[in-house]
Amino acid sequence: MVELSIAPILLSAFGGIYDIATKRIPNWITFSGMAFGLATQLFLFGLPGAIASILGILAGFAIFSPIYFFGYMGAGDVKLLMLVGAWLGYAECGEAAIAAVLLGGVFAIFDTLSRGRLFTVFYSIFRFLRAIAVPGLEAEPLKIEKNRRFSFGPCIALGVLLVVILHHRGLL
Repeated sequence: MVELSIAPILLSAFGGIYDIATKRIPNWITFSGMAFGLATQLFLFGLPGAIASILGILAGFAIFSPIYFFGYMGAGDVKLLMLVGAWLGYAECGEAAIAAVLLGGVFAIFDTLSRGRLFTVFYSIFRFLRAIAVPGLEAEPLKIEKNRRFSFGPCIALGVLLVVILHHRGLL
């Protein structure tokens, strides 16, 4: 499904830019992008294209919705990945999700280093692992600074771009 790669690149980039500007990704971007992706797949490839698009939408939901349900991601990020799945299908959607998470992790590491919080983060991880290893100790819930949340939409957009480039070069 990489033949249709320019649309998810542009749509996810627009969603990512919108996310940076407003800290949200609106439904008019995601749902219209999903509908247009499904219609395009149906028009160009018939029933197999529509099935691939639907499977991509479901894959996007299945991959990111648990993260959303635990409160670590916004619903717009889930829907943006579903949009990507509508255009690229389930396999490339999964690859883009992995790339986005890795890029988000790199960003988080640099953000943590730049704020001088590396020791604090490692100490929190140590306490969490100790609570798992030692019976009777309770693990403290992960503390997320509400004002430190970052826009994940750009990570999705960069993940899509990376996956498409790697596919076009035959590296994936």
